[in-house]
This record gives sequence, C-alpha cells and structure tokens, in this order.
Amino acid sequence: MSFPERLDPTQKNFGSTVIDASDVNGTTGVNVHDLLVNPDGDLEADHGYLDLDTNTLLETAKATLR
Repeated sequence: MSFPERLDPTQKNFGSTVIDASDVNGTTGVNVHDLLVNPDGDLEADHGYLDLDTNTLLETAKATLR
C-alpha cells in the first residue's frame, strides 16, 4: 500500500488560509499552542489560539465568513 506524499499546509497549492498568531490591532498574541487556555480572557495569563481577545480568534471568525 502506498500513501500520497504529504503536503505542507502553508503552501499555496494546499488551499489553506494562513492565520496570523501575533498580537495586532489591539489583540493579544498566542503564547501557548493549545486551542483554549484562558476562557476568561485574563490579559496577564497565557493565551491559546481560540481564547478571547486573540488575533487568531478574530482571523478564524473572518475565515469562516468568507
């Protein structure tokens, strides 16, 4: 049995949308590689990809509306 060659999800031919995980436009940057780390949005705590006030949450919402 053979498996197809893996594709890099960041390459254009994969068809993905790159989402910025840094802090922009007054949002908080992600510093933990988990989805939900800080459900209360505490600015002093760690932040995962889908926590309140993160740029990744904002960008994910934008991508789902396209």
